[in-house]
Amino acid sequence: AKLESLGAQAQRLPDGMYQITAKGIAAHAAFPEGSESAELKLARILSHSGVLDQEADALMKALCILFGDYYGAGLGVPFEDEVSGKLTHVGGVAAYEQGVFHQNINIRYNVTADYDGMITTINKVLDRYGFVVKRTHNSSPFYMDKQEPIVQKLVEICNMHLGTNLDTFIMGGGTYSRKLKNAVGFGPGIPRAVKRYGTDRGGAHQPDEYVEIEDLKKAFVIYVDALKALDAWVAE
Repeated sequence: AKLESLGAQAQRLPDGMYQITAKGIAAHAAFPEGSESAELKLARILSHSGVLDQEADALMKALCILFGDYYGAGLGVPFEDEVSGKLTHVGGVAAYEQGVFHQNINIRYNVTADYDGMITTINKVLDRYGFVVKRTHNSSPFYMDKQEPIVQKLVEICNMHLGTNLDTFIMGGGTYSRKLKNAVGFGPGIPRAVKRYGTDRGGAHQPDEYVEIEDLKKAFVIYVDALKALDAWVAE
C-alpha cells in the first residue's frame, strides 16, 4: 500500500527477488509542468529502501537532486529571462548497461543564456555526483521580436479567423523556423479549455497524441490568408 501511494508496485518473482515498477506521466521537455517521472519515483523509493549498497544509494540520491525540479536548479542553472521565461530540464531515457548507468538530459534554455557557460556549470555539477558527460548536442534558440510588422500581421490574421485576442508566445519546443531567415513558428496549436483525454494523454509527446480535424481545417484557411499577406509583404 505504501508503494502504491508513491506511484509504484512491487511483484515477487519466482527466484524470490522483487521487481518494482513505477508509472509516470509523459510531457514535452519544454512544458514539463504536470508530468511525473517514473525514474524519479523509483529513485526516491530505492534511496529510502535500505537495501542498496553505498554506490547505488549515492546514485539514487543524486538523481533525486538533479531532477527534483523542472527549472535547472538541480543542474546549477536556474536561468530565467524576461524574453523567454524559465529554462526547463528533464531526465530523459536512462539505462543500466554492463555495470554503467547512462542518463539522457533534455534542456530547453533561454534566448539570452550563455550556452558555453551553462555547459561548464552543468559539467561541474555532474562531476560532483560521479557522472561524465560523453556527448552533447546544441540547437541554439531562435527569436524574432513580436513587434516585427509581419509577426503582427500573422497574429492579426489568426485572431480574425478564430475570433480571439491571442498574442505571440515563446516556447522551448523547436520548430523548422530556426532553419530559415525571417521565419517564425506558425502552427495550429489552438488553445482549448477541454482536452479529450485529460492532462496525461493526447498532448505533445504523450500517449494517444492527437490533433482536432476541425483545427486542421481552420489552420488551412489561416495559412492561405497568411501566405497572401506574406506575398504582399515581400512585394512591397
